[in-house]
Amino acid sequence: MFKQQNNNKESVIFSVLDAGARFGIHESWLGFEGPVTYYLFEPDSEEVLRLKEKYKDTATVEVMGMALGETEGELVLNQLKHRGGTSFLKPDYNSRYWKDVRPSSGVIERTITVPLTTIDSWCIDKKINLDFCKIDVEGAEAAVIRGAENQLRNNVLGVRAEVLFNTLYENQIETFSEVNKSLSSYGFTFLNFEKNFSNSQIPFSDLHVGEKFGQLIGTDAIWVKPIDSLVPASGNTPINPYRVLKMAYFAMRNGASDLAMSLLQRSAEKDTPMISSCFDKDPSGGEKELISALYQLEREVAQLLFNLRDVPRYEASYLSGIFEKIFQKEWVGPGEYYIRYPLRS
Repeated sequence: MFKQQNNNKESVIFSVLDAGARFGIHESWLGFEGPVTYYLFEPDSEEVLRLKEKYKDTATVEVMGMALGETEGELVLNQLKHRGGTSFLKPDYNSRYWKDVRPSSGVIERTITVPLTTIDSWCIDKKINLDFCKIDVEGAEAAVIRGAENQLRNNVLGVRAEVLFNTLYENQIETFSEVNKSLSSYGFTFLNFEKNFSNSQIPFSDLHVGEKFGQLIGTDAIWVKPIDSLVPASGNTPINPYRVLKMAYFAMRNGASDLAMSLLQRSAEKDTPMISSCFDKDPSGGEKELISALYQLEREVAQLLFNLRDVPRYEASYLSGIFEKIFQKEWVGPGEYYIRYPLRS
């Protein structure tokens, strides 16, 4: 199993923590074949057993049967009939979501007491530095974030968190403002919302047009460390190519290809292209893992440029020039794309 250690050696291994890992690895990471360790946290004991069975032969996945929050101790988990809504909070049955969208699914079938820790405490204990966090804990995302301040300030590059815009649980208001305030104070900038921004309730009436109707409940939101913190626009601050590589890949898979390309082009212009010689000779993980990680990023960039090849405003020489500057290799010739980048089975 890949383990990113908390020492001075840079690591090419992607370290991804998932708080609220019901159903498994998030879809934004599906297809990633580079060096990675996924740390899946899930408090529901039934789901923990299912996840451990699902990933029993996957060395890159660790499943933790515990909750994450702002403090350490224990919490009471409300297990709902619709397990996806299980939370430490109690459903607000006055919400149209529980009354009209999922009637009877918000019934609390039982409560269980689960162990609670913080991301910072767990990372210190395991000697792990995180690169990315996905947080989906049914209304308690802000508490998890407050319990991860050290990792978020010093290590994490990108966060994907579920946010609510309307009340779902008792004594809980919308969560976007609170989550955004905390992450902003830790040095993040809000990037975008999940591309499928259509988590609406049932219509208030049948008189509507288009995709917008009802009341927006929530969606996933994405935050990142600013480009200037990785590749300053001016000055001679050394560039950390590991963080550029990881951030660019995260951006590509989270609806921000423009950010990824800006970061990669700026890095290449400052003599730090995405080639192995720009990285440590002995990174944590090894040369083989470095080559694998670079290929994963190259593949994402190649797919973007390949998809742009027939758009009138993009000349082939322009697209190939960008690729060659970033990766210091020739762009694919006619008919070679799927040879170099085979379809995933």
